[in-house]
This record gives sequence, C-alpha cells and structure tokens, in this order.
Amino acid sequence: MKRSRSHTPFPLDVAGHRDQSSLRRALIGAAATLNPPLRALGHRPRAELARPWINALAALALIGASGCFEGGALDAAPPADTGALVDTVAPEDTSVTPDGVAPDDTSEPADTAPADTATVVGDSVGPPDTVTPVDTAEDTAVDTVEARPCLTVADCAGVVAPGDKCAGKIGCVDYQCVVDPATVVTCPDDGDPCTTATCDPATGECVTSDSCTCVPVGALACGTPVTYTTGDPGETDVLDGYTCGGAGASNTGPERVFTFSLPSAQRVRFTAAAAAGLGGVWVVPLGGGDCAPDGCLAGNAGGTVLLDVPGQTPLAVVVEHTFGGWPVTLTADCGVTVEDRCGDGLDDDGDGQTDCADPNCASDPACQVNPTTEISCTNAIDDDKDGKTDCADGDCAASPACFVATPEDCFDGADNDGDLLSDCADPDCAAEPSCLEPCVQINGLTTHCSFWQGAIGNGGGYSHMSHYYGCPGAPASPGKEVIYPFHAPGTGTVTVNIAWGGAVALTLYVLADEGQGCAGASCIATAPHTVTFTAVAGTDYFFVIDGASNGGVFDISVSCAW
Repeated sequence: MKRSRSHTPFPLDVAGHRDQSSLRRALIGAAATLNPPLRALGHRPRAELARPWINALAALALIGASGCFEGGALDAAPPADTGALVDTVAPEDTSVTPDGVAPDDTSEPADTAPADTATVVGDSVGPPDTVTPVDTAEDTAVDTVEARPCLTVADCAGVVAPGDKCAGKIGCVDYQCVVDPATVVTCPDDGDPCTTATCDPATGECVTSDSCTCVPVGALACGTPVTYTTGDPGETDVLDGYTCGGAGASNTGPERVFTFSLPSAQRVRFTAAAAAGLGGVWVVPLGGGDCAPDGCLAGNAGGTVLLDVPGQTPLAVVVEHTFGGWPVTLTADCGVTVEDRCGDGLDDDGDGQTDCADPNCASDPACQVNPTTEISCTNAIDDDKDGKTDCADGDCAASPACFVATPEDCFDGADNDGDLLSDCADPDCAAEPSCLEPCVQINGLTTHCSFWQGAIGNGGGYSHMSHYYGCPGAPASPGKEVIYPFHAPGTGTVTVNIAWGGAVALTLYVLADEGQGCAGASCIATAPHTVTFTAVAGTDYFFVIDGASNGGVFDISVSCAW
C-alpha cells in the first residue's frame, strides 16, 4: 500500500495573475523562495537547479489561466485538500507510522526530523496546507538593481540607463539583478589637485579636465598703465611651472592675470614696477579661457619682458607676487623699434645688440663714459667696473629689485619685512614689551550696560599710552587718556559712544584683554565718536578716550544688546 505525506504547497498563487507580465513576476518571485530550502539541503542555488521547477510551474499556471484544469477555471473554489501524493514507499508498507516512532517495516528508517516550520523539499513532513492570499493589487513596483527578481540576465534589462557605460554590467545572481562591482568604472586620482577625472557615460572612458584655471581681472591695453596693490581681491594662486624666464619660473605665489591682444604683430615691452612684493612678469597663451604656463612665450623675474606679439592672438599677461600690500603699475609699450632703454639689460629692439652695445645708445650718457655707479641693478653687468654686479654693489642697496624681506626688527626704524609697517607699528611686534604701552592708571569707575557719564575732561587722566598699535592706522594720541573698564556679562553687541566738542579732538579706542591686560597693542577698534563691537562673555574690555593734547571734554555712554 502506498502512503502519502502532505507537503506545503509551492508558494505561488496563479489565480491572482491573469496576464503574462504579472504571472512571470510571480513565477520569478516563487523561484526566489526556493533558495532557503535549497541551501538547507546543501545545494548552491543556481538557475539550472531551479529552472525545471519554474518551467513546470509556468506550464501549470498557463494551463490554469486558460481554464483547462479538469476542475474548471482557476477562479473556481478549489476542492477539499485530500493530501498530495508526493513520495511513495514499497507496497508492503501498509501502515503509516507516526513521526519519530520506528515502524515494524525496517526497510525505511524512522522519520526523526523535527516538526516542520518551513517549506521542505524531499521526504519530510510539512505543516498543513495554507492558502496564499490572492494578489489582486496592480503591479506598480519600480524596478531597481537591488529589488528586481530574475531568471536570466535578460530579465534585468532596464535596471540601469542602457547608455551609461560607466555604471557597470548587470548580472542575475541568486534570482536577483545585481551590478558586478568589478565592472563599475572608477576613475583614478592622479594626485594633481588641479585635475579631475570623470567617466564619460557614452564611452565608459575616464576624461581628465582642469579644475584650476586662471581668472583674468581685466584687459591690458597699449600705453594705458594699470595700477593695483598686491593682495587685493582678484588674485589667484593656480599658475606655476613656467617653461621660460629663467629664475623665478617656478614661482608658486599668488598672481594677477590680464588679457592682451593686438590687431597686428608688434614688439611689446611689458613692465611691472613695484617697490617690493613683485615676483616677475610672464606672457603665456590664453586658449579656451585658460592660461598655459607650459607654453610660456616670455618671462622675467625682474619685472620687464620683451616679446614679438603676433596679431589676433589672445595672450595672458601674468604678474607674480611674493607678498601683499605693495602698489604695482603694469604697462604695455607697443611698437618698440629702437634701443630706448640703455641700462635695462634687454635687447629692446631685437637686433641682437643690448644697451650700450647698440648704436641707438651711442648718445646715452651712460654709454659715453665709464660710469662711476651701477647704472642698472638687474642687467648682470658691472657697470661701474668696481668688481661688484647689480645687487652685490652697494649702489643698489636702495633698489626695489634688491630688497630682501627679513623678520621685522622692532627697534631699527626700518620696514624689514616689506609690509610698509615698521617697528611697533608692525603687528609682528605686538608682543614686544616696549610696544605694548600698558595702562598704568585706570579710572576707578566700572562701566556697565546703560552706563553714562558727562562733562569729563581728559586733562584729569594719565599720559601713558600714545600709540595703539593693535589698530593699524590709528592716530597717535600723546595727550592724557581716561580709561573705563568693562566686563562683558554676556555675548552680544556693545556700542560705546563719546560726544565731544571744542578745539581738542578726542578719539575712542576699545581694547580687549588678550592676556596682556590693558595695553595699546590690544586695540580692537577705534573711531572719533562711536564704536560697535561684539563682546564675548567673561572678557574684560577697556574704553579709552585719548587725544593729541589735553583739555578735551566728553560724555560717554554704553549700551548692550544680548
């Protein structure tokens, strides 16, 4: 006698799918559910292992969808479940033995598997049949690489843009559409901060583009000088590695760029003049809105270059800087045809003869007699024949071309670092004790928000501070000063106002205790009448009223906005 065991129905509800697309999705989804039991049996889920199941299910589903089952259309109620004949045993086995008990018939070992808790494959006991709910919802799911089920790679079409060759190739793995990470195009970083590599979706190739480009601030015209100050807005810091110009060609400092072009070919002298802070002048091609230092046409760290400029050719004139705060004048002298500068060390007219060696300079005083001083400090010629050339000659000590920046000496009266500030006026000397000018006597009145006091004379103060170096450009005030301390109870805006009149002009200074107490070097703001600043809670400030002389009278008020 044959015995049968009831198995969990395959998890597919064909009645809920009446079109091929919906049915195919259901079949593929059902295939995915085969993975857990296949894995439990030690099988590696593969398409070839599951495909016979799917083909059989597909045939049954299509027959059912056409109403060809003997029981009628799939929409009809199913007959009572009398158990599915799945596995068979030998005819001699005429009894059914409960799970876990050894039968008399020893031809088949006792079934000692634990109670089924999931769909099983093979000769094992499963839970009672359950009915899968009918899927009547419209299929509106959006296909994605992570979510779309599949039987073959053809089922994965459209999961990525077909024209994007950078996104990688799609495969069907364990009935899921996935991207093979090894096929995704990742562009390497070449380490150059001025280049960016991106993948072109049309070709799948990496394309490198410049991300650092020069930005011209304006156009340079023949005979029209351009004046600016180094460090002003408009500088860039992206150009270096010039292939011409000798010394300074590798300048990596900031630069200012101007466009230049001529209607016809001419010889042009480009000159950048500055007392200090100049790194040189270079002329490079300007194509596609970008400069090309590797195509350098002319350059000179001394500030003057000559170039036979072709007509109708866009160029970039680049002025390199070494530090800020210095005025620069840039000019373009066009149509140079004679040696008109007989001490610049350049062949101005391009005839192969330089300065005094050119007949054009025969009448120049520097070329008629043996000079007694160095005529030029950049021409690499010992003009006065004293054995010292250019900057090595004491005659060039005051030449801007020979200026060498050094740390600021706070006591020599000179601008050592070239920032146009000397000694205590230079912020580099702010910590120098002799530059602090600390407060010796402080008014005993402590100010606060809503403080007011009137008709106060600075003649009753103390003359200890005359310079407030912490505020560049602040006027010197050798008169007596009156000092009001203020402790900020919170963080917010504080406004201090002084009203004064008469012959003695007064100035309001706000000092902040930066660890040095009350000192002129700690000035953070100054004005003739009103100063508004942001106070930080817990910080001590000092409001100082000072003037060029004594005899001033003022009112003071303080207001806060926390």
